Amino acid sequence: MLTQSTTLILRCVFIGLLSGFAALVHCANDDSGPLANLSFEHILPDSIQQIGYINGIAQDAAGFIWFGGSNGLARFDGYRLKIYRHSEQKPGTISHNVINSLILDTRGDLWIATEHGLNRYRPQHDDFESFFHPNERNSNSSSDDIRTIFEDSRGSFWLGTRGGLISFDRDNYAYIRYPLRGVGNDSSNDEIVWSLHEDETGGLWVATNRQGVCRLDYSNHTFEYFDEQLRDANGEMHRDVRRVFVDSLGVVWVGTYGGGVFRRDTAMGRFTPFSHDSDASEPSLTVWDFAEDANDHLLIGDGGALTLVDLKTLEYHRHSHKKSVERSPGNFAVTSLFIDRSGEVWAGFFPSGVDRIDRKATAFENFEHAPKNPDNSITDGGVIASELQSNGKLWIGTAYGLNEFDPTTRQFQHFRHNPDISTSISGDTILSVLEDNNKALWVGVWSGGLNKRLPNGNFKNYTQVPEKSDSLLGKEPWALMQDHTGQIWIGTEAGVNRYNPEKDNFERFLPRQDQMEGDLLLYTRALLEDNNGRIWVGSSRGLFELNPESHRFHRHQHTEGDPRSLSNDFVIALFQDSKQRIWVGTHGGGLNQFDPSTGKFNTFGTEQGLPDNVISGIIEDNNGVLWLSSQQGLSQFDPDTGHVRHFDKKHGLSGNLFNRNTPQKLSDGRLFFGNTKGFVLFDPEKLKIDSKPPPVYITEFRIFNKPIDYRQEDSPLTQTIETTEHVTVAHQDNMISFEFTALSYSSASENRYAYWLKGFDNDWVQLQNSRTATYTNLDTGNYELQVKAANADGVWSGKPRVLKLTVLPPLWLSTWAIAGYLLLSAAVIALLYRFFINRRAYLRERVANRRLKTLDKIKDEFLANTSHELRAPLNGMIGLAEALIADNASELNNATLQKLHTIATSGRRLSNLISDILDYSKLANRRLELHLQSVDLYLLCQSVINQLEPLAQGKPLTIVNALSVHMPHVEGDEYRLQQVLINLIGNAIKYTSEGFITISAEIRNQRVRLSVEDSGVGIVEEDLESIFMPFHKTDKGDDWVQPAGSGLGLTVCKKLIELHQGKISVTSVFGKGSEFVIDLPLVQDKSKVSAPRPKGITNPLIKEKITQSLSEATQTIYDQRHMVEASKLNLIPPSNAQQLTVLIVDDDTVNRTVLAGIVSLHNYQVIEAASGSDALTELEKNSSINLVLLDVIMPGLSGLETCKKIRERYSAQQLPVIFISANAQDKDLADAYQAGGSDFLLKPVSRAQLLPKIAVHLSYVTNS
Repeated sequence: MLTQSTTLILRCVFIGLLSGFAALVHCANDDSGPLANLSFEHILPDSIQQIGYINGIAQDAAGFIWFGGSNGLARFDGYRLKIYRHSEQKPGTISHNVINSLILDTRGDLWIATEHGLNRYRPQHDDFESFFHPNERNSNSSSDDIRTIFEDSRGSFWLGTRGGLISFDRDNYAYIRYPLRGVGNDSSNDEIVWSLHEDETGGLWVATNRQGVCRLDYSNHTFEYFDEQLRDANGEMHRDVRRVFVDSLGVVWVGTYGGGVFRRDTAMGRFTPFSHDSDASEPSLTVWDFAEDANDHLLIGDGGALTLVDLKTLEYHRHSHKKSVERSPGNFAVTSLFIDRSGEVWAGFFPSGVDRIDRKATAFENFEHAPKNPDNSITDGGVIASELQSNGKLWIGTAYGLNEFDPTTRQFQHFRHNPDISTSISGDTILSVLEDNNKALWVGVWSGGLNKRLPNGNFKNYTQVPEKSDSLLGKEPWALMQDHTGQIWIGTEAGVNRYNPEKDNFERFLPRQDQMEGDLLLYTRALLEDNNGRIWVGSSRGLFELNPESHRFHRHQHTEGDPRSLSNDFVIALFQDSKQRIWVGTHGGGLNQFDPSTGKFNTFGTEQGLPDNVISGIIEDNNGVLWLSSQQGLSQFDPDTGHVRHFDKKHGLSGNLFNRNTPQKLSDGRLFFGNTKGFVLFDPEKLKIDSKPPPVYITEFRIFNKPIDYRQEDSPLTQTIETTEHVTVAHQDNMISFEFTALSYSSASENRYAYWLKGFDNDWVQLQNSRTATYTNLDTGNYELQVKAANADGVWSGKPRVLKLTVLPPLWLSTWAIAGYLLLSAAVIALLYRFFINRRAYLRERVANRRLKTLDKIKDEFLANTSHELRAPLNGMIGLAEALIADNASELNNATLQKLHTIATSGRRLSNLISDILDYSKLANRRLELHLQSVDLYLLCQSVINQLEPLAQGKPLTIVNALSVHMPHVEGDEYRLQQVLINLIGNAIKYTSEGFITISAEIRNQRVRLSVEDSGVGIVEEDLESIFMPFHKTDKGDDWVQPAGSGLGLTVCKKLIELHQGKISVTSVFGKGSEFVIDLPLVQDKSKVSAPRPKGITNPLIKEKITQSLSEATQTIYDQRHMVEASKLNLIPPSNAQQLTVLIVDDDTVNRTVLAGIVSLHNYQVIEAASGSDALTELEKNSSINLVLLDVIMPGLSGLETCKKIRERYSAQQLPVIFISANAQDKDLADAYQAGGSDFLLKPVSRAQLLPKIAVHLSYVTNS
């Protein structure tokens, strides 16, 4: 026997099952009700998948939408996502990437629950403040694995964690644990709290993974458990509750894992199963989330679909993902639901994706041909015609038959042409439909004439009979209309007909011939009777007013140049609104309003905001607003204000192409429009303007198109741009951009923006398809940027977003700079007085400087001229002395020979002194140039030793060249390096009485260390630092003999080595000897061979020729060096010298005598010439001349000019020319080679220099 309590329990279970079954049956019969019409907009599917499946959605205080996923957090502004992830290297990032729950509290703070820690978002810094349980800081803490957050009506914060229920004090950061049944006051045993919700009576509902659902009483902090009630129809208990929700009626809803939905009726006080899936599929039994919208609909997200439940009737409809349906849910499993502050519904999915349920798109109910359900869907082919019946049903004509549709039951009935039945409709392509006052149906068919449906259901067909004038005019009835007298009007491609019911025939109406160009066919597309009884005919030939009594037509047509004429002659739609205004839709001319007072038209087209100029249909809603169909969708047009709202496929229409005149208004105010996909029904009241002004934010600040973050170095921002009120930029940041966002998510792409930079713009700048303002080269000063936005319905934000902007002046115009200018000006003024006082002294000094410069120039010229003038007599003096010694050595006594040697030696010392003075002058004035090339140090040192060995004759002195024959080359000027070595080795010979002189070298770090070491008298220590100073002299006591000389030799050596990027140093022990060390760089490029390049030569051909000549000459010197070294002073004349002739050209008789004496030593034939002209004459009359010795500076024709003329006749191989000059400048050498010289010698000339060169050059002549 059953107890009373048991009976009550069974009764409750039975009632619950019965109510669930009733709801299930009702829903099965209501598959196309209002709950079924939802449209889902997919939010950036390619980007959103980065954060995995969605666990939570929230809207922050500013209005941004946040998505929490299994792999990060994302913020959405209507256009793009900003991803946030945890980073150990960056402070302020989210504490973990697995986001479980999001909530905006009553203080305006956004809280994020993660798998490890609680986070609060800080908008000013765009970062997060993290909170962890103080006693459990490890990464696996169950108390920090937070699954849900809830703020109750008292402002208390509750956390559902893997370790149970916790109360969190946000002010003191205190945690209080509320242990559940059978769980201790710690987190050793995991008890997951999945969800929390509060009821009206002051209780907190807690969904757990093992305890089912329980309720915490705030007053006594005790739990009441209901897990025993969570049994399905089979009696199986489901304790793993994933969501608990209390709706606006106070009903508690529970979603379980694998057990479906349970509902607790407040009257019964028990939970009963609620079926929300007629198939009871396995995915639908796991419920992830609940939400309630503003229309008392409960949304249930489960593993297979989104279910919408009417809380009052418990009717429901499931919306599942369908790949073939574009605006179906983006995925199957709905894991998160959220209602934002504007009432928009957001849904998150597994494995990824977020959808927004588009309220505008949901208002449109689309009907298309369903191949899988052809009997209860519209026939294919697109809608061409429609008619509202008196019973509320609709006649719909398509290209594949006539349809009767019941908007209440959503049932279709089809009428098709049957060729075997003559009383069937005459064709399937329906052009027009009309129900007359007698409820008879008239149907126009393509090429099938006019059909009338008889009371017995058969159709009677009327067609054109050519021989009968009272038959139907035309084959294609495009328009049907019944006037106020009950007469039927038919418009065809041929004209207008009026049906005569008494005679069952037709009366034809055509315009006069003078009203038409060409044929009289009207191609009628629309008919209208206005409130005055006038018949309006819309055709492809214009708009006509027809007087039925007189049969007269009045034509309105387009006139070029008249903007008030009909905008286009192809009229396809006519309508008279409730204010008796006549509207005309054209094919290409937009919408026209007829002005009866003037007979003119006002035109509305794309320039006035319409999306298209093809207006195929016009109708008026209950609010007096016109709705227009076009090839770009539907438009709402307010005829009083001209305001336009546009709707197309992205707003929920099945297609954009509405190309026929099909609109109807149902008795309940819903509107009907047919398109090429089918037709759409909608209630304009559900498409009311969103009057809420959208909040607008500046979301990005760029300099030179580079986004600026406040965390960047030298950033002008100190916090995020969204929260910044004032920004200061530098003068050089002369291209700045601001991007703004209106947080209105319904058709966000249609939001519009305007901005005004006060201080620069004169008014608001309206943007069409952009949301960025860019400014370049703003002047220094203060500005104020104001930004406002309009939502898709054109409602503008009331208060604009304001950002103050300061452009700093350039550095030279800054405050500090101006202060500096003032100080500088004061200083300048103070100095002016002193300036004028000192001006006289300055002028005097300036005159003195000019005089000094003049004297310096005179000095240089004096030195150059004096050196030339001195070298000429020196050449004679030295030459004659050497000639006397050579020719009369046996006849002169030793005293005389010694005096002659002294004369020659003194002359050469004087010549060297002149060279040193010139070199020092050039070095001091930085005019000496090096001609760098690869120099063989071994050969160079051996050459110098060979030249200087005679100075060591008579001394027990050994000179050793210790350099390796394979010593790497150095990069330098061979002549200048030779000059340095002559100086150093010569000094060593002079001041070493006996012993040795060793020249050695070693390689260190790509440099050569060249040493000249002797065993001479040495240098006292105090003189080592000043030995390289000009004109240095030393006093060594009585035993020291000061060497003769200018005191410039070592100074010049030091300067020359420094020009080579080298160093020279000395070490010495007085009485034991000295060592001079030269440090020079090696040749880096082993293949490098360069000859000296003369200064001042610009012609590239001449440069090449001179370089080639110098290279050849240098090579010749190297080739003949062993010959010269071997000969030394004991020169051997060539065997054929008597057959060779040398021409000596010099204007100085002594120089000619000296040169002739030297040349005669080798028995050459000598011819003398005193000028260049004489030399050319000698060459003309004497063809036996083999070589020319040519002075450079001569009166009349100079040596250079003479050489050029010689080269016009003789090549260098035929007749060598050796220049002998007193000038030793680099330019002199370059000029000589440029003129065609074969070699160059500097006066005074010794026979040791001259005779080998003559022999070398003559050997080339004799061998050629």
